[in-house]
Amino acid sequence: MQRLTDVLKSQIVRFALAYDAATMLANGAWRLVVAFTVTQWERGVGAHVGAHTFRVGNHGCAELDSAARNARLVEAASSLLSRFRSSCKRQSEYTTMEVSQMRATGKHWGTPALYAAVKAMYRITIALMMVTTCLPSHAQPVTVTLRMTVDNTHRVFLGNATSVSTIVATDWDTSAAGWQSVETYTFSASIGDYIYVVGMDYGAAAMFLANTTFSGAISTTVHTGVVHPNTNWQVATVYRSPAFANTPPPDIPDVNSWISTTGWTNPAVGALAGFTFAPFASLQPARYIWAPPGGTSGWGFTGYTGAGIALFRLQVVPEPASLLVLSTGLVYLARRRRRID
Repeated sequence: MQRLTDVLKSQIVRFALAYDAATMLANGAWRLVVAFTVTQWERGVGAHVGAHTFRVGNHGCAELDSAARNARLVEAASSLLSRFRSSCKRQSEYTTMEVSQMRATGKHWGTPALYAAVKAMYRITIALMMVTTCLPSHAQPVTVTLRMTVDNTHRVFLGNATSVSTIVATDWDTSAAGWQSVETYTFSASIGDYIYVVGMDYGAAAMFLANTTFSGAISTTVHTGVVHPNTNWQVATVYRSPAFANTPPPDIPDVNSWISTTGWTNPAVGALAGFTFAPFASLQPARYIWAPPGGTSGWGFTGYTGAGIALFRLQVVPEPASLLVLSTGLVYLARRRRRID
């Protein structure tokens, strides 16, 4: 139930931001049209352009009415259209008032209408940035580079908060030295996806160690055992035990069944990468992690969970640039509502 609630909250927030961004975009465009109309009036042809502008606006509303009927959302669309028409009217009055005030006080550069047009373009730019931020996750690809190792074997999956859909990689080397190499996997994901790692411990000691880099306009790296401001590795509260060397790697149905019956918690954190086995120092500042209470003192933990299979997950999150765009848009929305509404 908690996972479902989190997913619903995420979708509601995404819809609210997208709606506000679309409203701001429409209002910015409307203010630009009004500013353009005022400019035409100043040139002596305002009456014709103004009438045409309002005909275009009414035609657009009529098309929205038709789309709403086709989607059988008449009641909801009617409310939104009413708010849109009211907002357009306020934007028209507000922009016209701004132009009149600037003309009276002389506090502007260029013509008053040009100044209003520049302000409208600023609104449109911020709105477009917000719309980009609020696009569905499939529209925002991310390149993931995962450097990792597990004592003893592992399989990597890609999915969402409630299931996996793709097997990314498998290292099911059951030899005694199978865990001693660092594997590198590069694959594509989308913002909001989840990376899942199944790690199997055959006994004596256990750990999971990884650096995960999300690449785009700006790159960010998540290290196991090191707190990241936006996303961190979690471990399933259901720990499967015991495990044996001849156990086959879990497949997609196995993992989905596991996800449906588990909660999530923070993993136990052990020593810095390189402790016990020096070649792993290349993954610093990552630290060893495992299902609580840990993977024995051999990897720097204070406890040992025992032989078994642990399930870890990490969410692919917006890059810092996207978060900056989102925060900028939210600040502007707050200012706009205080000034206009």
